[in-house]
Amino acid sequence: MHYSNCPATWKQCSRARLGQQWLKAELLKSQNQKRFDRAREELIHGSVVVAEKEYRALAADLENQGALADKKLLFRSYTNLGSSLWQQFRRDEAVVWFDKAYATKPDDQKAKTKVTIQVLREHNGARWLYKN
Repeated sequence: MHYSNCPATWKQCSRARLGQQWLKAELLKSQNQKRFDRAREELIHGSVVVAEKEYRALAADLENQGALADKKLLFRSYTNLGSSLWQQFRRDEAVVWFDKAYATKPDDQKAKTKVTIQVLREHNGARWLYKN
């Protein structure tokens, strides 16, 4: 490489690097979406236990992907992992994942609903609402 071409070369290298990062992010997004869809299919039509394991692994992988992670898919993985635990009557564990979902997207209605369920559960449900 000749140093006389540095400005053009740097620009080309930067574009190529950004393009590679974008392609990597898109590939990860596609692979993760397929994993999410398989886990969701298990949650709806198959085994809740299998769905839990798949969502748990997907959530861990998404967390490890850092900035490349699809935040919407991470949120959905948290909520569905919580739902799979809730369906197994593992309420305390489910709440942890609902909290993570809420922390990821606090303005999302689904996250707000899950947190409301948690508060009602902790305060004896409708009696608490009636008194307050």
